[in-house]
Amino acid sequence: MLIAHFTGLFDRDAEEDMEDLFQWLRTHNAARGVLAGKLDLTRVGVAGQSIGGKYALMASLKEPSIGAVVGFDPVDGSAGFLPPTSLFCSFTPELMPQVLAPACFLGSETAGPLNPAEENYHEFFRYATSCLAEEVLVHDTDHASFVDDYAGLAQEVYDLLFGGHPTDDNLAKNVAARYMIAWFNVFLLDKTEFWTYLTGDKAMEDVASGSVSIKTNF
Repeated sequence: MLIAHFTGLFDRDAEEDMEDLFQWLRTHNAARGVLAGKLDLTRVGVAGQSIGGKYALMASLKEPSIGAVVGFDPVDGSAGFLPPTSLFCSFTPELMPQVLAPACFLGSETAGPLNPAEENYHEFFRYATSCLAEEVLVHDTDHASFVDDYAGLAQEVYDLLFGGHPTDDNLAKNVAARYMIAWFNVFLLDKTEFWTYLTGDKAMEDVASGSVSIKTNF
């Protein structure tokens, strides 16, 4: 797993960073070094949180090696702060129908300024008309539930600034990790036994416990 932290502010910055990242991977896979010949760049999964989920989907439109996408509470545009412009484009409904890579969207139950309902995870699922897609609503969560939370600081800051409320963030992270791992195993490695965690018995256990609600377009 490679975790990239991009420094740009706008959509085009993210696109360029993703292009540079994939070129870096191809270069190091072909050259001498610790990564030489060890990467299967025909089967790549990408994931992102918040606007990073949107950027993961954007990358899949240009990078054919991306075979699956996972978005953690993805948001469209600029999360509602600015109208769509060349700086922050609207992905749904304009571009989402072009996404072909299977996509899983994990969403938070509580909407807020950073994930308004009109720009949230459900809009991505709603317009996923050309790819297999799953929507996993994680109950008792808000937008900060899916991020690293050092000593509770991220959640406390979010609650203070955006009127959030205490949530079971460990549940959110565990659910997010489980569905991401299962999604990539099914769609990148053809390991069908992981379907149980997506739509099968294990997933239904999550539903029965009240942890999640699940929708699919397949």
